[in-house]
Amino acid sequence: MKKLLALLLAGAMMFAMAACGNNDAGTSQAPAATPTQEAATPTDPPAADPTDPPAADPTDTPEAPTDEARDLTAFYGTMFPEAVASGLSLVPLEGDMLEYSYPGLAAMNLKQMLAYAPLMSAVAYEVVLVEAPDAATAKDVKTILDNRVSTMKEEQGNYPAVTEMWQTSAYVEEDGNYLMLVVGENAQEEVNWFHTFLDNASLREPAVFDPSAGEDVDDSFGGGEEDDNGVPPIFAPGGPGTPGVGGGVTGDPDEEVSPVEAAPEGSVDLEAFFDSVTMGHDCNLGWMDDLYLKDHIAGVVSLPAYQRAFYCPAMTGVAQEMLLVQLQNAEDVQTLTDTLNEYVQNMINGGADYPSTMEQWEKNARVVSNGNYVMLIVHADSDAIVEEFNALFA
Repeated sequence: MKKLLALLLAGAMMFAMAACGNNDAGTSQAPAATPTQEAATPTDPPAADPTDPPAADPTDTPEAPTDEARDLTAFYGTMFPEAVASGLSLVPLEGDMLEYSYPGLAAMNLKQMLAYAPLMSAVAYEVVLVEAPDAATAKDVKTILDNRVSTMKEEQGNYPAVTEMWQTSAYVEEDGNYLMLVVGENAQEEVNWFHTFLDNASLREPAVFDPSAGEDVDDSFGGGEEDDNGVPPIFAPGGPGTPGVGGGVTGDPDEEVSPVEAAPEGSVDLEAFFDSVTMGHDCNLGWMDDLYLKDHIAGVVSLPAYQRAFYCPAMTGVAQEMLLVQLQNAEDVQTLTDTLNEYVQNMINGGADYPSTMEQWEKNARVVSNGNYVMLIVHADSDAIVEEFNALFA
């Protein structure tokens, strides 16, 4: 019996030892996993969330930043400083005149667009600057600009020198989605500056040009030798042997400008009358000085006057014009009337440049006088304006 009990106790001890061994083995397995975890690289990212977007391929090249748009208005401000300084700056092509010169351009969806031309068609200067939204639109714009150059290269009846300038010095340039049309004596320099500007957005400072100073024009900005008035000839609307806008009526460079003396007390204020006309009628007119008037119509500025005011549209294609004069001498009234009637006839016969404008001159031009006062008016409301003029003396 005792022997049997001893065997049972020995078996129980062996079972307990086996159980302890199993517990030690389980305890030793947990630390065994620790070296494996510590072996992981500390910089490894956590496991990706399946909802996260796919990570970018580190071999992809980053997209280059988009260049800022170049300000074409700022660039234009540096192109013709002498013209601006001398009062003969270019004016915007807008409305019907823009459509006439560049059909379809105004209707295009462009980022930037500027179009400028001189006040007088006898001057061969013109500039168009465009930023297109894409390459396809840029191609369409270039077609319009090329067509303008082709048209202007054809014979321009009244002004052979203008035709020659378009034939030899007109350029249409592309630089990405930017385009420029420029024509003029210094157009090639402006082309070079256009590309330089687009490359680095560098703007040169406009030149300071004082015609009365007698100094040479900074020809790095265009111009050249000055005429007797100190104005670069390329910007002069008239001049020796150059017809004014009036076709057969030419400006006389030797004509003396008669100073305007103070008007006698009780005189009609012609400038105030012009202001009233602009208030009551649709006018596109701006004041022009005697030097411009002398180049425009010969035989007006030399007549002694108390008042003399001349108003022209921004573009020659607009059939509006107004001249108001209070003469000092009654005998000059008929002389001035004849001069203005001749001028009107020349405008009708081709001096107004465009067939529709010539037709409007024939229909709407009036030359009237009342005492020593003379008025030339070209306007769709000419008859009403004549009545208002005559009412000043009633």
